[in-house]
Amino acid sequence: MIQASELLMTKPARELGLKELAELKINMMTEGFSDRTIETYLASLVRFISYLKEKSIEKLNEVTPEIINQYRIFLSLDRPDKGRLSLQSQNLRMIAVINLFRFLVREKHYLYDPTSHVRLAKPVRKRTREVLSQREMVRLLNAPNPEKKLGLRDKAILELYYSCGIRNTESRLLTVKDI
Repeated sequence: MIQASELLMTKPARELGLKELAELKINMMTEGFSDRTIETYLASLVRFISYLKEKSIEKLNEVTPEIINQYRIFLSLDRPDKGRLSLQSQNLRMIAVINLFRFLVREKHYLYDPTSHVRLAKPVRKRTREVLSQREMVRLLNAPNPEKKLGLRDKAILELYYSCGIRNTESRLLTVKDI
């Protein structure tokens, strides 16, 4: 996978927005964003800058709310080779653009934020899965054999899930001192 740092050196990035992206990257690093988050933002912003270049926009301060709306429409369209971006992916790309312009206004590089009107679409939440019946839950809790080490461990984990409503990831992060 190409790193966003490499993408910054592409022709569109060199000509448009390189300085702003570099400043945003430094700001995100000092604010403690993870490397992965920074790379994701930069990759999204390089795509946005490429889009602006295709529209013959030469400076970020030329971006208007209308251009932002056109970019949102562009993100929502089917692409012949890749298909349609999910609503979540569209939102993530827009969040990077929104945060870029908020940063530029906050740092007084620009007076106007062309993304101030943007309201992200809420993805449709998936319905929760079926809930186990009481009988099924009892069978599940009694399935591990507590006479064996792994069975005892499995039973303890299942009881923890059942009694606390804890999630899998949360249980993996537990330490002895948490208990």
